[in-house]
Amino acid sequence: MPIRTFLLYTISICMLSAAAFSQTIQGEVLDMDSRQGLTGVRIENIFNNSKAATDTAGKFLIAGNKEELLEFKKDGYKTARVRIPQSYIPSYFKIILEKGNPEVQQLYAANDWKTDSFRTHELYAKELNYPKMSTVNKIEHPFDAMSKHSREIWAFQKDFDVTEQQKYIDYKFNPKIITNLTGLSGDSLQAYIRRFRPTYQMVRTMDEYNLYSYIRSTVYRYRHRYSPSRNSR
Repeated sequence: MPIRTFLLYTISICMLSAAAFSQTIQGEVLDMDSRQGLTGVRIENIFNNSKAATDTAGKFLIAGNKEELLEFKKDGYKTARVRIPQSYIPSYFKIILEKGNPEVQQLYAANDWKTDSFRTHELYAKELNYPKMSTVNKIEHPFDAMSKHSREIWAFQKDFDVTEQQKYIDYKFNPKIITNLTGLSGDSLQAYIRRFRPTYQMVRTMDEYNLYSYIRSTVYRYRHRYSPSRNSR
């Protein structure tokens, strides 16, 4: 087999393997002014080159993994880029496109958690304000409790709470702060974050001093017990 053909074959296999292990990202794209679904929005996963387009209701499905970048394009609208969260992938995304020149908008920035959280709650207001059903109500109204629509919204509400908690952890326990405090970077930084990522309850109870103390102490433990360079000796 010629070398060029072999290389192309190898690259194709790698790309197919990456796609096979990707999760399915689903959601819908809305017009900022009308809040109606936008059809024909072109979506691309910049990391693995997966492509998709929204249907007539503005909904889409595309393969993606944590920390990969999705790009949304439509003629007459600004281009939007969304980074898939590194900690927890929501079951459903809503993307707002604004009319204008195709300049890039970075949505859901981890370093602006308060603004992002406000916009997200506003965007999902209809689903979040859907009344939750107590155990008593489920007994009194069993058909409502069993309806697919209700169960999907209640599952979304629970999923949304988890997603917001994970985004808050990303905001407080972020790579920039860790690097500035400890000098940790690269693969070692990512390995440390995976091993010592605090829970939402922990972060909520920490003030800035306690958070920084936690980072310094756990980085010390990481370097003396889990550091790849130390373990390779």
